[in-house]
Amino acid sequence: MNLREVIIITVVAVSVFMINLDVSITNIAMPTFNSYFKVGTGDTAKIVLAYLLSLSGFLLIFGKLSDEYGSKNIFIPGILIFKIASIFCAVSQTLYFLAVSRFFQGIGGAMIAATYGAIVVQYLPAKISGKAFGLITAAGGAGFALGAPIGGYIIEKASWHWIFIVNVPICLITFLTAVYIFRSSSAVICPAHAAGENEPAAVSCAPRSLTFDYPGALYCFIFLAAFVYAVNQGKIDGWLSPYILLSYLVFIIFLPLFIWREKTASEPILDFSVLFDRNLIGCFIATIAVIMTLDGLSFFFPLFFETAKKMTPAETGRLLMVFPLLSLFLSPFAGHLSDKKGPALIARISLFLITVSTVLFCLFNQTVSFFIVNLALVIFGAGLALFFPSVTALVMSHAPAGREGLATALYSSVTNIGSILGISVFEWLFAVSNPAGHSTYILSAADVSKGFNSVAVLSTFLCAAGFIAVITSRENKL
Repeated sequence: MNLREVIIITVVAVSVFMINLDVSITNIAMPTFNSYFKVGTGDTAKIVLAYLLSLSGFLLIFGKLSDEYGSKNIFIPGILIFKIASIFCAVSQTLYFLAVSRFFQGIGGAMIAATYGAIVVQYLPAKISGKAFGLITAAGGAGFALGAPIGGYIIEKASWHWIFIVNVPICLITFLTAVYIFRSSSAVICPAHAAGENEPAAVSCAPRSLTFDYPGALYCFIFLAAFVYAVNQGKIDGWLSPYILLSYLVFIIFLPLFIWREKTASEPILDFSVLFDRNLIGCFIATIAVIMTLDGLSFFFPLFFETAKKMTPAETGRLLMVFPLLSLFLSPFAGHLSDKKGPALIARISLFLITVSTVLFCLFNQTVSFFIVNLALVIFGAGLALFFPSVTALVMSHAPAGREGLATALYSSVTNIGSILGISVFEWLFAVSNPAGHSTYILSAADVSKGFNSVAVLSTFLCAAGFIAVITSRENKL
């Protein structure tokens, strides 16, 4: 890789790191927010919810705009908006001002998440795309993993305001670097596939006329926001509470409206030929299965180890660093393998390893040996490290010319859906697996083992289905 390629990968990787960091860093600050604003957990949950609503609701919209105006022209302003919103978050004096600032921060995050794949495809040689996605995946995983420890340290040594202030210099440097590295390209970029070369496709094109689908964009945001609100807020307000029932109704109304609009609009937000590509469907199913398993099991690992295995929180924390560290260090190597052997093969191997690890998780009980525990976590981490770079490269290999932004936005949307569903579905299954009326705080070790076994069995079925789905996917030979 030459210097220009390294800088592009670094800019994208740091940007993805920041948006993932800000998903997890606020979680550790929730008790601090409760005390500072003198409100309950239900109120401070709006800080997380506002970010998720805009991050999820705007992905497809910015994916469309990326394809029309050029990926860099959405990606670079996204960094700037994220930075400005972080400043407003840091100076917030009321909970609602902070929630609104987080909403705009999520818009900037959506602009980045909807375009990073298109940036890689359009500005880097195809022969290093797997390596690029491996490095970006490692950065994104580091953002999720480091959110809690970084946030906890900052809050302890300074104040919660600084968890947002730290974004500002990083975003400023990233923004200026992005402006500099992309400065030689014109406002509208021809896709790399259309350029027909393996060299960076910073090729000027004549601007296309655009009739933007405003009704489709509105319907898209409303049905996605209703879905995110219902799934996230339902466990706080109650699944049959009035606002949650209203969210169900809004989702049921606006999803068909969006589909109808996209099938009749001259310039639809969503090109269904991309959504229903057989190879992409396999990748999307596999991604939902893996993300649900990762987020769902990660939620219950601490409960299992501390209750069933009688480990201290510190011991549990050290043990659970095994698979994110493996994923972090092996992801770049996984990207290199995708370039050499093809992403489809690496994706299948990764799903096989993840499925094997979930089978081992089914053996977890009060008497399971720590050899089995560590073996399962190592295989899980290795599988995750191979999965994300290879599947991202596989998805982008099937992005039609001129639709790289849409492909990136769809993949990011699928990832968000899997994350949102993971904890909610696994929480529900864990609850119904235990005696009625028991809370997780008073469950016995046997009860926790029983509940964990249920969610591990579900994760095995999910990942087995993902493995079968990804077998149907082949990379697109360019």
